[in-house]
Amino acid sequence: MKAAEIRNMDDDALAGWIASTRFALFEATFKHADGKLVNHAMLGQLRKAVARGVTEASKRETAAGLPKGSLSNRPAKRGVEIVADGGAFLSEVAESFGE
Repeated sequence: MKAAEIRNMDDDALAGWIASTRFALFEATFKHADGKLVNHAMLGQLRKAVARGVTEASKRETAAGLPKGSLSNRPAKRGVEIVADGGAFLSEVAESFGE
């Protein structure tokens, strides 16, 4: 997902996206340790995606005067739909875990 798309998310969608991307990174790390990860470049992509999301959350926290980590470390609200870039990046992640 591009930085511009992340900037356009509302706070709840951003928090949900960060949480789901962190979980995907968690799963990919274990697959890598087991030797079952097919696309090893995905680890770097997921790390960078999490960093992009956390950076945007940090900018919003600073601008709103919120405590550090209040957006990036909160769990996603139930019922909030995760905004994806047409399904390209996150669908690749989901497909690789389905194998």
